[in-house]
Formats: sequence, C-alpha cells, structure tokens
Amino acid sequence: MSKRKGLFLGVFLLVFMLLNASKPRADVHFTYLTYNNRYDGYSVRYPSSWQVDESNKESVVQFSLDGHFKLSIYHQPLKNVSANDYIWYSNKQIIEGKSGVKLLSQKKGKVGKYTSYEFCWKRPYIAGIPNDLNYYREVNLILKNQIFTFIMKSSEKEFSAYSQQLDSLLKSFKIIPQTEMMVSQERKETPVCDLVFSGKDLTFRIPKDGLVWGVFMPGALVSPEGNERMKQLEEDLNHRFDFLMTYCLFGSSLPKEMLESAKEEKRIVMLTWQPWWTNDGQYHATPDIAAGVYDDYIREWARGIKEFGNPVFLRISNEMNGDWDPWCAWFLSLDHDIYKEAWKRIHRIFQEEGADNVQFVWNPHDRSYPNFRWNNPHLYYPGDEYVDWIGLTGYNNGTSYPYDIWRDFDQIYRPIYDDYSNKYPDKPFMIGEFSCNEVGGDKAAWIEEGFASLTKNYPKIRMAVWFNAVDNKWIYTIDSSPEAKEAFKKALTNPYYVQGTVERNQKMSIVAGFN
Repeated sequence: MSKRKGLFLGVFLLVFMLLNASKPRADVHFTYLTYNNRYDGYSVRYPSSWQVDESNKESVVQFSLDGHFKLSIYHQPLKNVSANDYIWYSNKQIIEGKSGVKLLSQKKGKVGKYTSYEFCWKRPYIAGIPNDLNYYREVNLILKNQIFTFIMKSSEKEFSAYSQQLDSLLKSFKIIPQTEMMVSQERKETPVCDLVFSGKDLTFRIPKDGLVWGVFMPGALVSPEGNERMKQLEEDLNHRFDFLMTYCLFGSSLPKEMLESAKEEKRIVMLTWQPWWTNDGQYHATPDIAAGVYDDYIREWARGIKEFGNPVFLRISNEMNGDWDPWCAWFLSLDHDIYKEAWKRIHRIFQEEGADNVQFVWNPHDRSYPNFRWNNPHLYYPGDEYVDWIGLTGYNNGTSYPYDIWRDFDQIYRPIYDDYSNKYPDKPFMIGEFSCNEVGGDKAAWIEEGFASLTKNYPKIRMAVWFNAVDNKWIYTIDSSPEAKEAFKKALTNPYYVQGTVERNQKMSIVAGFN
C-alpha cells in the first residue's frame, strides 16, 4: 500500500471514529432483554447494556446507563386519589416553573391501548453534580385504578435519542400477573453497644441498656426566659435533659454562643439545619448547595464546629418527604438525586475541614406527603458513608384539624422502626422530634403507654427528642395538662431513661465515633 493510500485510510478511520464517538449512546443497536416485575405486575423490554436497580423495588425500579441517563418506573395504585389529581399534583411545581424549571411540552395521547399524559421539561444545569442530567420526560400510563409513571432524565444532547429508547420500551409495556408479594421481613436487630462520643472538653456516653431524652425548648441556651423555662421544667420533672435540639436557617451564622453555653452546662446539641427558599420566592437553595454556591458558608460552619471541638449532631434537611419543605423532590423536578448530591457536598466539606466531631442525622417523616410512590423516604437516602444516625419522626397530631387523626405511639413507630431496621441495620436510631397533642384523646395515657413500649420494643432507638412547644392548634407541650405532665414525670423514673450522660473530660483529647 502506498504512503498516500495509507494516509487517506488513516484519515478516513479517524473521521469515522470521531463521528461515531459523537453520537448519543442511545443510537447504538442493542440486544434486548425482558424485565418482569411480578410485584407491580408489568413487563418491559430494555437494552441489555442498561443497569437495573431494584434496591427500592417497593416504590421504584430504575434503569440507567453509565451516567448517560436514568429511567425510573413507579407503579401508583389509585387509592383515595383520582388519576387526574395524582398527575397534576405530582407535576404542580413543574407546571408552575418553580426552581428555574421550564416546561417544554405537555400532551395527552395513547400508548397502545392506554391513555397517556406526558410532560417534558428542563431545569438549570448544576455544575456541581458530575455529568448532571437536567432534561426530563415523564409519561403516565392510566389503567383502571392504577397509573404507571415513567420518568427519564438525560443531557440535552442525548435527550432525543433516549426519548426514542423510552418510546421503544413503552411499546413493549405489558400487564402481567402480580404473583410476588412484599412480605414483611423479620426485623433485623443488630447487637446494641455502648456509644461514646468524646471531644476536647466533653464526653457523651449512651449505655447499651439505656435511652437519652432530649428536648426542643424554644429559647433554651439563648435567652434568659428560655433558660428559666428549661430550669423550671427539669425541676418539675426531676429529670435533666442532656440533649437539646434547635433549628437553624441555612444562611444563618453558627450559634457559637449556644454551643458554648451547652458545653458549660454539660449538654449536647443537635442543630437542625434547614435550607428554606431564597428571597426571590424560588425554591433553589438545595440545588444551589449541590452546585457549590454555598461552599464558603458551609466551610465556615465546618470550621466553627471543628474549633468548638465537642460532639455536635447535625440534622440536615429533615422531613424531606413532606411537601411543606422546599427540599422535597416535589420542588426538585421529582429528582431525589439533587437532594442527595446536596447532602453529600455538605458532608464532603465537613470531612475536608476535619470536623470529625460532627454526627450526621438523616431524618424523614413517618408519613410521606404526598403519599405517592415517587415520594418514598428511602429514595432520599444519600448512602451509608454519609449518614451516622437514622432519625425517626412521627407526631400524634390529635384532632385539632379536620384531617388529623389520633394515633397511638406504636401505631406511629412500629411500622417505620421495622422498615428502617431492615433498610439500615447497622445504624443507631433516634427519634429526632416527636410529641403528642392534647386535643383528641387521653394524652397522659398516650405518654404512659408509649414510653413503656419504648423501653421494651425499640432497642435501636438510643435517643428521643420531645418537641415542647405549641404549633398553631397543636398543643405539644409537656405541661399542656397536669395529667400529661405527671405522666411524663412518672415515665421518666424508669431506669432505662438515663441522665448524667455528659461528662467533663479530665484531660484534653479528641476522639469521635462509636465504641
């Protein structure tokens, strides 16, 4: 072969490779496999190169391809909700263009014999997320008493190609018998051990056969009035609260004075850090965290807590499965990855700054609002390496509002305790906040029965924080009635409920973790 012909062939091959490399992966011809989901009762065909994730099969099955796209399939039974309400409420924030979302199209159509509703949208690209996929297509197939929701995301460049792949998958969709049941697994109980968290000045010890009580008391450690109320409450109950919880708006300064006051009083603090919406009314604080907009601010907190040097619990963006919080996926294109990436970024910055005295607490609500499959709390879990504690939260709201119902303690906590014990068997649990309303039932009996059950049936729960305040019509205070207060005082005499768990160190050392 002449040098000229060889050069021509080389150039031809190079151009051919470059052209094919620039094509979206979805243009490649695939061998197809059949996926049968006998729990939700459907079958689809998909390219064999796609990865299948069934780790949260009770709510979603996900297909993905090396960071190029992700497809989530949700089966939504229509119980106490119409198809129209499910579709339009799920997409309300998208339709209204919140958080910078731009609706590209919406239409009603047919997929085979099924009526379909489809939405396409985009949101601002988040540079802080590697290979962020910010173009979405959602297709809802309406069947009798159920809907199947398909949500695909990809890059702008590959959106058209992967939409074609989704069309192919939808054409293959079939209903099959539901022969698989999600049987309640036997609860996984890992051995409970002593927990020890040591810092420069204080050591916090939770014995394996005990539970530490905490409280949210408005104004405690920050105002004379709050301190006086705390002192009086502890005297009335004859019990010292070693653990205090408070709320911090994302953007506010680290409450150093509160931490120092807690240290002087030998108490441990949990900071509930909440990224509410910004001044323009758009709900983009969480995407901005993931994008790195707040890195310097987060580092200030991390450095301040490291300098403090004693154990601090950090509960970030709690109750994320509630539509009252703008870090819920309802505000984030129904995309849980944004929440998880924001969490991971905060965690990474704290690690980079050496703030090893922080314990990260992940804390959903016991009930999802809306109670749709795409809002299952486990879909928000950032991963074991980013979470130290699992928080549980469930309130007995009583009957102050027409939509409220009275719920017993075990009715609230037994289901989520069993579920979370199976999902996160190696993590310690706490009740991050809870309470009982005075209206709608016998609060004193609720406290007596619930606290007795807590000592016998929930060994993984190592701490419990009572929300001691009035929230609109919900009267959650311990002293809402003399009977409730006396029941609380009596329940705390159980030796399982330990106090005096925070000790002042005899010598300076910094150790953080579990023994």
